[in-house]
Amino acid sequence: MIHGLSLLTLYSFIGAVLQAHAGKIDAHKSHILGAMGGLVGSVVFTVLPDRMMSQILFSSFELAGFVAILTLGIVALVIWRNRLRQTI
Repeated sequence: MIHGLSLLTLYSFIGAVLQAHAGKIDAHKSHILGAMGGLVGSVVFTVLPDRMMSQILFSSFELAGFVAILTLGIVALVIWRNRLRQTI
C-alpha cells in the first residue's frame, strides 16, 4: 500500500509540474492536492501500530502516536485544501 501511495505522489508531482508549465493552474492545484494526500497517506500507513517505524518512533504508546499523526495529517490536508480554494 505504501509503495502505491509513493507512486501516486510521484505521478501527482510530475503532473503538477506539467500542468503548471502548460498554464493550467486549476489542474496543477488538483495534482498538488493529490501529491499531499499521497504523502500524508504514506506517513499514516508507515506509523500504523505494530509496524517497525511506529515501534521506533512511539515505542510504548504506538496507538496514541498513530492517532496523533493521523489527526495532524487530516488537519494539514484540510488547511491545504482550503488555502488552495481561496486562491482561485
